Amino acid sequence: MVSGLRRADVGHGEELLEYARTLLQSPLFHRYCEASRGAKKGLSTDSHERRPFRIFEQAVRQAQTRGTRNPP
Repeated sequence: MVSGLRRADVGHGEELLEYARTLLQSPLFHRYCEASRGAKKGLSTDSHERRPFRIFEQAVRQAQTRGTRNPP
């Protein structure tokens, strides 16, 4: 049962990562990411609230690695 939950969570994570990549194409969203960076640092590293920020940070790192336009 636990392994099934992990697989579902990974699949959901990939979906969120793809959505994050799409949002990161928006200059307005880039400004939001930069403006909220300080608030993200105040969250506990294992909190549920921090998870979406980690996904967006992963998408940003991937965009920078690929040389994609508009990384925040």
